[in-house]
Amino acid sequence: MYKTLRHVDHFIAKILYSFRWFFLLRSVDRSKMPRIKNILCIKLWGLGNLTIIYPLILKLKEKYPEANIVFITFDLNKGLLENNGAISKILYVNFSKNILNLLKQFIFLLRVLRHEKIDVVINFENINNVSAFFSYLIQAPIRIGRTHKYDGIFYTHPVIPSNSQHISHQFQSLLEPLGITSSFGYAHLSGTDNDRIKVESLLEGFEVDEFICIHPGTSNNFKGKRCSKRFFSDLTLQFILQQRIPVFFIGKNIDENLSEEIIKMLPNKFKVIDLTNQLTIGQLIELLRRSRLLVSNDTGPAHMAASLGVNVAVLFGPTSPQQYQPLNTNSLVFYKNCPCGSNRGVSYDNKMCTYNSFCLDFSPLEIHQAISKKFFIEQKIIKNEHARNLI
Repeated sequence: MYKTLRHVDHFIAKILYSFRWFFLLRSVDRSKMPRIKNILCIKLWGLGNLTIIYPLILKLKEKYPEANIVFITFDLNKGLLENNGAISKILYVNFSKNILNLLKQFIFLLRVLRHEKIDVVINFENINNVSAFFSYLIQAPIRIGRTHKYDGIFYTHPVIPSNSQHISHQFQSLLEPLGITSSFGYAHLSGTDNDRIKVESLLEGFEVDEFICIHPGTSNNFKGKRCSKRFFSDLTLQFILQQRIPVFFIGKNIDENLSEEIIKMLPNKFKVIDLTNQLTIGQLIELLRRSRLLVSNDTGPAHMAASLGVNVAVLFGPTSPQQYQPLNTNSLVFYKNCPCGSNRGVSYDNKMCTYNSFCLDFSPLEIHQAISKKFFIEQKIIKNEHARNLI
């Protein structure tokens, strides 16, 4: 589905670019900003991206305290942005595999937003020409977005992305035309009181206090970033045998049977609990807050856990940690840096790997040893030294 949307987006972009002279914008005097009353932010895909964008919205509100900030995203992300007090309104697009249905929703949103007279559009999408054109059609005086081959003509302030920079810096650069240049830092995510109560009740029911979480999936659009089921099964067994610590398998909007098949491979299922697709995003945040460690592919919950200060171990394959690694100090990144290059499958081509996913061929034993050393042995030593200093 994602590949189809990419190709449709690319096809539409070529058509629009062929008639670019009809869309060329009047030059804007960038020294004269309009009085900013209404700001629209767009980011459809990705919990990890939204986790990074979350504190940037707070910076926007700090710069323009009287402005209304509207955010457009897919309904798959419900539960993450609701507690961001800077956002006045969230407009959800119901994700659908029916492209015509998506088109109807965007036409409706376009009518609504043109009526609200948006002053600034910030498009956080990457390689999304349709969202760039959508930004243009809203007719805001200021339109900011990352420009690639075609979409720069639709912005008054196109920003050229740098793939050598972390994604947080790339998103941060979109605020610079508005004079916002402070350094990046995660915001403190939280669920609702009901989310916390639900998680506490769940842990009491399983009679679990200390535990780790494993996220073996990715969204169905990025399956090429997943380590194998056998890898996660063998890694889980090491935690069971060595640490004897309960393991929760987590994930949202991923294959229903992924965790189930991994767990079936385990000869020992001591305190292995499958919560895949059973938690809201708010409940997932509260579960991660209580966990000792998250082990994950390169996907959204890794940044969610990092923002909470939780220990994180992330397995990178076709994507680069230089761009996407967690930004907390207590994180551990595994990356083979294969010569075939990073970021396959994150472009329009969505090329299939011809190297049998060697970049994800990690040794469960070696990964477990590295995790144990950093997050169990070394942290225990530091904790004991701190306790002695208090005596």
